[in-house]
Amino acid sequence: MFHKNLKPEDVLKRMMSDAADTLERLDSAEYPLDSIPPHHIGVFLVLDPDDKDYIALGKSNPRVLTHVEPDLWGPTMLFHLESETSAAQHAIGTFLGVVGYTDDAPEDPIFIGVLVSPTGEESVGAYVLLDAIDKPKKLWKEPKELLPQLNFTYEPLIDAVEH
Repeated sequence: MFHKNLKPEDVLKRMMSDAADTLERLDSAEYPLDSIPPHHIGVFLVLDPDDKDYIALGKSNPRVLTHVEPDLWGPTMLFHLESETSAAQHAIGTFLGVVGYTDDAPEDPIFIGVLVSPTGEESVGAYVLLDAIDKPKKLWKEPKELLPQLNFTYEPLIDAVEH
């Protein structure tokens, strides 16, 4: 589940805004946007143990999912999110970015972004047309409508290993 004090839609909007900036830079460099590989990014609340007033939104480096079967994207993303969580980094969720298509316009590629809760129980999604990156994003409640292969079943690690 998402944290009760956070609106996942607001976090998703921020991630999609960052994605749109990246897509625009790639487009200006003439990179083929429909060739962007599926990838995921962990999203965290970052705290400073020495400064109780400090809080920030942090992101992990993107990880490419090209060599992972689509039905294993969810468990892979959630495993990495759990592995990157620490006392200073509290997991908000993991963001999946993938190029896909809608049934309404199978010839027009879209960039799909999905934010998945740390438990995999909830997700919210958005997409933007790749030929109109600066247009408002469209949100929907069920990301599986566009990505039916998504599987967010995940069993968290029972015990952390201490060294």
